Amino acid sequence: MHVHLEKSATRRRWLRQVLWGAAGLPLLGALGAMLRKIQTRQVPSSVAIPMDVAEGLSILGPALVHRDPDGSIRAFSAQCTHLGCHLDRVADGEGVCPCHGSRFHADGSVAKGPANRPLEALKVEPDKATGGWIARVRA
Repeated sequence: MHVHLEKSATRRRWLRQVLWGAAGLPLLGALGAMLRKIQTRQVPSSVAIPMDVAEGLSILGPALVHRDPDGSIRAFSAQCTHLGCHLDRVADGEGVCPCHGSRFHADGSVAKGPANRPLEALKVEPDKATGGWIARVRA
């Protein structure tokens, strides 16, 4: 009788593990598809930067923009290099990713992980029509 109970408990444990594993597979597949979709988002070919953009760091749609005190402009993709989330704010002079907390310096380098690669630099050109700038993905 005692041996029969142990076999029954072992079977139940095995069956529970199989069921949890079967339920988890679709969830893992959906998570993988979501991450692939996030990672494949691309920065638009150009981002308009107004002439009155504030000094320091700003997020302008898909771009993280830095205006130096001398007025020069640098721009980077606002897509986090960890899993592709969009940086959503500037805090303490750093661009912040809302997904896992990665932070980036004004030069696009990583200030805090989990990201371990710098942001993609964008080419900045003057926009004669508006007096501002246009940031473009480098070819």
